Amino acid sequence: MWFKAFFWVPFFFAWILSPVHAQMGARDTLLLDLGAIDGPAPWNQLKDPVMGQITQLLNQNGEPSSVAVLVSNAFSNVYSVGTTTPLAAAGLPSTVSVDGFYGNDISFEGKIEPDAELVFEGLDVQRLYTFSFFASRMQAMDSRQTAYRLIGATEINLYLEVSNNEGEWVTGNLRPSPDGTIKVRVQKGPANNNFNGFYYLGAMRISYQRDANDNTQIVELKQPSGGEYWQSGKTLPIRWTSVNVDSVTLSYSLNEGNDWQTIAKVAAGPGSYLWKVVPANSDKCLVAISSTSAGDTTQMFFTLANSQEKCTWVVLGSSTAEGAGASIQDSAWVDRTASTLSDDSRYQIINLGRGGITSFHIMPSDFVFTGLGFPPDATLNISKAFTFNPAGIIVNMPSNDAANYLTAADQMANFKWLQNVARLAGVQFWITTSQPRNFADTAQIAIQRQVKDAILDHFGDRAIDLWSPLADARGWILSEYDSGDGVHLNDKGHRLIHNLIMASVFAQRGCVVTTEQSPETEVAEAVPNGSAVLKANGRSQAWELTHSGTKSGPIALEVKNEKGGMLNSLIVAGGKNTWPLGVSTEEHKTIEVVVRWEDGSQLLLRASLK
Repeated sequence: MWFKAFFWVPFFFAWILSPVHAQMGARDTLLLDLGAIDGPAPWNQLKDPVMGQITQLLNQNGEPSSVAVLVSNAFSNVYSVGTTTPLAAAGLPSTVSVDGFYGNDISFEGKIEPDAELVFEGLDVQRLYTFSFFASRMQAMDSRQTAYRLIGATEINLYLEVSNNEGEWVTGNLRPSPDGTIKVRVQKGPANNNFNGFYYLGAMRISYQRDANDNTQIVELKQPSGGEYWQSGKTLPIRWTSVNVDSVTLSYSLNEGNDWQTIAKVAAGPGSYLWKVVPANSDKCLVAISSTSAGDTTQMFFTLANSQEKCTWVVLGSSTAEGAGASIQDSAWVDRTASTLSDDSRYQIINLGRGGITSFHIMPSDFVFTGLGFPPDATLNISKAFTFNPAGIIVNMPSNDAANYLTAADQMANFKWLQNVARLAGVQFWITTSQPRNFADTAQIAIQRQVKDAILDHFGDRAIDLWSPLADARGWILSEYDSGDGVHLNDKGHRLIHNLIMASVFAQRGCVVTTEQSPETEVAEAVPNGSAVLKANGRSQAWELTHSGTKSGPIALEVKNEKGGMLNSLIVAGGKNTWPLGVSTEEHKTIEVVVRWEDGSQLLLRASLK
């Protein structure tokens, strides 16, 4: 059903600016620290993972509340391998973030606890409660995703990736059951791939209006926020936060807010809704969210498009591309880049990065391996990248070649070959320079410096300099970017790479494929009983002539540059054959070839790599 915007937009803006919104009633917060290590006041300590209970939780001011908590279904035990350096924005003391309770659905130390449960009692059935959950398991190489199921007047499922988490919380809102309780059921999440099925709970926050009669509602739309490009038919998330709200109505406008259509009416607690985008073509779109007395709308227009256009980019690289050194996978530069581009549904980032590999591993599958270096790996090389029909490829090979004493010349030969293969496929090619590494052998550092200079010199504006901002005078990683092993970058280092990639590769957003590097092969007019074709050979990085005519006698070839200057001359046999012309495609992007036969006939061929 359509309805007019003159009821909506003024209401939203008047509400956003209302003093009631700015001066809403005070909230109480209950802080719960699970585990053996005491957190500071005002954190409430729950230490027993089997039968623990607190009969009266204290609020943020140390005042007693009416709320009690007890472990109604046991966890397996306590852990103390969480983060000791939580992000400041998380609001967590390290003594709280480092430990908690865990469970598991496959036997560990003789115990199996496929799920655990806490019960909160003494809650006011008229109040809306906000529950937030945190847990951290550092140095985990797999997913320890944990599911938190809130059971009250309604039910909410929340999911948190616990592996290497340094600050992320998950939050949901709901009212208690009629008996004044809310149950929290904890178990492994659907993405959890740990062998033992470990799940975790380290800390909780429960907040609510201090004055039970203060039911001021707040709704704030988080996504879309404006500027997005969403394609019709795709399922994309609308996100929001809310206080004192049970349900919300989501709506959209295609014409600057003049007309609105309802998307859905949903529970407010989960804070998100997956919308199958409607068929539309408009760059003046808005989304609105409303409750009974509050609302919000997208602050800037975004685009809906009936387009199936796809911008797939593939990353070829080693451990840095894979995410090594980052505290959590979301902080790795490839994941950050994918997240930044997620507001445009055309983009897809495929990450083929894998730790330990070299430039030889990412060479084409038909690359002739001569025993130097390593054979190509068909699961992560450029041939694999082409199966995704990419618009572009980014190569990020920081230091493994130098670690194996592969020379700068060998590395550059591989990188040039990859560039030519991409050119012939019409795919954009970008490459990062080598990165600093704390090598003890100065010969390896020298290789790194040579590769950095050669990449910048050869690839020009398609090269991204990572060495200069990351390296100290010795060629080691600057301490502020070092993850601690002298090899990989920390979150700050990954963020730096992400920023440089966004400022260069994706400086101009949209599915625009430049033809700067795409090849054009020009076919000459027919020759007697056949044809002559001038083309670039991606393997040899040289120009060659293929002749399929049957005219007998030797053929004279004159190879010239684009200005007519002589580059080479040679005599070849007649008949069908392919002859290398002895001219590099790297040094000469455009050439002309004059073909002369013994009978005086001739042909002019011209081809360019643009």
